[in-house]
Amino acid sequence: MTTSDRSLATVLFTDIVGSTERATELGDREWRKLLEEHHTRVRRELRRFGGRELNTAGDGFLALFQGPARAIACADAIRSAVRDVGLEVRCSVHMGEVEGKGKTVGGIGVHIAARVMAEAGPGEVLVSRSVRDSVEGAGFEFEDRGARLLKGVTGERRLYAVTGVPADLGEAQSTRATIRDLLRRPLVMGVAAGVLLLLAGLYATRRDAVPELTPEEALAANAAPGIAVLPFTVNDPDLATWREGMVDLLSINLDGLPGLRPIASRTVLARWREEVPDVADLGTSLEVARRTGARFAIVGSAVAIGDEVRFGADIYDARSGTLIGSAQAQGSPDSMLALVDRLSLDVVRALPQGEEGVLPRVDLASVTTTSLPALKSYLEGEALFRRGEFPAATAAYERAVVADSTFALALSRLGQACGWGIPGPDCNEYIARAVAHINRLPPRAAVLVRANYALFHGSLEGIEPLRRAIEKYPDDSEAWFLLGDTYEHGWQAALVDREEAERVIARAVELDPTFAPYYLHLIEHAINNADSARAISLLETYGRLAPGSEDNTRFRLGFDLNFGDPASRARARAAVDTASAGMLFGLAMQTLRHPSNLPLQGEVYRMLRTPDAAPWFVEVQFQNPLRRGRFVEAEALLHDPVVSADFKKASIYRLYRMGMNLPPDQLEREFELSPADTTPDGALNHLLAGAYAVDRGRWAGHGAVLDRARGEAGRRRAAGDSVAAHMFDGAARALEGYGLWKRGRATEALPRLESVQRDMRGGAGGAYALNEEVRWWLGHILKELGRPRDALVYFRTFDDPFGEYESAKIFEELGEFDEARQSYEYALLSWRDADPELQPRIAAAREALARLPKLLRRESS
Repeated sequence: MTTSDRSLATVLFTDIVGSTERATELGDREWRKLLEEHHTRVRRELRRFGGRELNTAGDGFLALFQGPARAIACADAIRSAVRDVGLEVRCSVHMGEVEGKGKTVGGIGVHIAARVMAEAGPGEVLVSRSVRDSVEGAGFEFEDRGARLLKGVTGERRLYAVTGVPADLGEAQSTRATIRDLLRRPLVMGVAAGVLLLLAGLYATRRDAVPELTPEEALAANAAPGIAVLPFTVNDPDLATWREGMVDLLSINLDGLPGLRPIASRTVLARWREEVPDVADLGTSLEVARRTGARFAIVGSAVAIGDEVRFGADIYDARSGTLIGSAQAQGSPDSMLALVDRLSLDVVRALPQGEEGVLPRVDLASVTTTSLPALKSYLEGEALFRRGEFPAATAAYERAVVADSTFALALSRLGQACGWGIPGPDCNEYIARAVAHINRLPPRAAVLVRANYALFHGSLEGIEPLRRAIEKYPDDSEAWFLLGDTYEHGWQAALVDREEAERVIARAVELDPTFAPYYLHLIEHAINNADSARAISLLETYGRLAPGSEDNTRFRLGFDLNFGDPASRARARAAVDTASAGMLFGLAMQTLRHPSNLPLQGEVYRMLRTPDAAPWFVEVQFQNPLRRGRFVEAEALLHDPVVSADFKKASIYRLYRMGMNLPPDQLEREFELSPADTTPDGALNHLLAGAYAVDRGRWAGHGAVLDRARGEAGRRRAAGDSVAAHMFDGAARALEGYGLWKRGRATEALPRLESVQRDMRGGAGGAYALNEEVRWWLGHILKELGRPRDALVYFRTFDDPFGEYESAKIFEELGEFDEARQSYEYALLSWRDADPELQPRIAAAREALARLPKLLRRESS
């Protein structure tokens, strides 16, 4: 058995329950009639869901599928179909490696599937764990039937019973299944002439499937480039049907690809009959293609090779005669339509990409699907995603995933498109499903999918793999952008300058300036940095690339609010009052973060606030009064019942740390540990409780919390809960460092806290909030140790007026007076309506601004 004879497949077994008893009860004649009806119904469902029948042993079927979702849905449909004639079946589905080809298939994957079926009860569909895991999140429902010992199989195997199937799973196949019910009949050498006539007639009826255009219409400037499938050459009279039949079938399969338009087969054949009396050479064939208005031509052949058929297709530029690429598919003649689909996939992979009006630029080596509908939907999604039309792209990627639930690249992109649109829990789920199938991807694509997963889970683990990927593939724009996007969302914990995130994203734009999503963060930065010239330049480019994107409208509105003349600002302000919730939320988050716009941002948040506001929305809204120094308003939001206790504790500590005068009894209540503080989030509560004890001079209390955190870390580690163990260990080390600093041992505290900052950079369990506190402490420790430049690294990670105020003092100390002025002005503009607790800092900032001009003059002289 060669390596090429081994492949990954989904295996379906079916078996009639109690067949011997029913045969005895009915008698031979009636039993044969019932068995024939059973076979008819099973085969109908196999055709509908794309299954390939391999064997019928008495009253059972063995079939192969390209993906587990269709196999499960087919099994479910079979058990329903045969119940109508009074039969019950048991079914099994397993995904694994099989050996052989054609109808001679075996191997451990087939053996396991057979043994799984033996465990099924009447009317039951049992699946293996590999199947259950591969369709996770696709809408299927299962009951865990526990681990079983299967005869002849090493070790236990966990099995699951199918209890629910997505209702619309089979709908995507319905139109094509109607066409193929007849075409999937076995076509063998020496097939009857009547069947050939039937197929020929069928092709004639299907030629309307691709809209027919006149050559003038095909050449219209606004039409997508056309591709003409020319009649195939054949080497055997029994293949004559496929000479013109391939014109029809390939055109149908290629229809719907974004940026490409198949020329209707009726048009192609009409031009062919005008030009070709018998056999055409290449020049004549390309002339036919040009006469149809096509830019590309497919010149193909169908060749009988022993017991198999080989389809080949060469793709040419019809104008220049240049060979662009080739495709091939070979296999058994009893599954011709499967061969046509395989050929179609290869044709798509060979077509040119990245040019205007042709296929979207895609790394087709990473597109591992064997489903043509999945690939077409994915390419449609890529074209929409490139134009920034995220809701429509999401829908296209969803169709791709329905067609192939193991399509890792489509799942990953679906999560991205979902996240760029209206984020929700499904976005994370899509990325997780992509990672579950990551072994199907080449290494380069796998790095991107894993990094995308890390980004969606608030982790910075993708940074180093992405840096290595960029070193290896410096022209990979997606790797550059994903690194920049990771910086954009985690630059504080990564200790990366905000400008570095922008520089990395700008490199992605240089490499692929037509990919609209790359511009979004750059536009956001320009607007919030009050750089109107750069903002309008970027907006003009984005508007050309993504005219139908909602982001284009939102950023234009944000630009007018920030930089418009009085009339433009008035119109934009009026538009805010009638904008949708999604538009308002994006406007507030993306374009109203400059200190001058914080009052308007707060107003927009209040417009969006509803009695049933989600916890995450209240947590986002909390940032506005916090940045403005309106402590009382911020603290009031924390008493909303939807706010989690953990977020409330962390936010109360931030207000306390920033100088809010909170009642001592409230602080005591907030920072008192409870028995429930043993979750990963509870580790942060330990940090806050221990730090507050230090602030109050309660060293015994600090020691008790430190011991408790260490003990919880040990218990969690012993229980195998690595996430919680990591969190409690980080909290304990941070508390130890904080205690050393406050006891006057800053030099000892520094390396401990630096190691915590490196280890706790995001992910589950409040690690980011813990990192934030540690960064604030490190800034002050380094300043205290006479290392202002190093302290500045940490204070600059606080993208708020408090970080700017601390940075301004250091800039002034370093003699960088212009930078000091900008930071003081940022803080004062943010705090223009701040609470009384901030008035001493406001006065100090004003005094500094008054003396800076003198310092600048002294510096220049």
